[in-house]
Amino acid sequence: MHVKITANLMNLPRRAFHAFGGFTSGLGIRYQESSIVSCRNQELATGLILGKRLPGQRLVRAADGRVFELQSLLPADTRFKLLVFTGDISDAIQQSKLTTFAADVGADDHFLKRYSPGGNISSAFDIISITSNSGSVQHTDLPELLRSHWSK
Repeated sequence: MHVKITANLMNLPRRAFHAFGGFTSGLGIRYQESSIVSCRNQELATGLILGKRLPGQRLVRAADGRVFELQSLLPADTRFKLLVFTGDISDAIQQSKLTTFAADVGADDHFLKRYSPGGNISSAFDIISITSNSGSVQHTDLPELLRSHWSK
């Protein structure tokens, strides 16, 4: 009996970590819908849960070919992070869609400029573009607004 109780007590921290690990790591927190969290297009984000922290993922930066962990590109620096999943940018139709998207979100009447001090988008928003291309991608293949600075 004493051995069984001791084993249960020894496993308590492990069980607690498994039960609450998502909360303590920040990965299990899900933000409710608000003015900055919208779940209306959940079906477009297969494999992700809108309002939750993104799972870890290794990415190759097109500007210099360096490998990064996605979370390393999302520091808490007071700026909103806008992740743009570009799809296959070698496809001409997708490239056209991205060019239109960049023109729309970069317009003076769009929220990016409206909520940026002096209209300087990069002061309030960090735009990070993620392509699905596994081959060669040139940094300049993206519209200028969607190009992260090489130092990020």
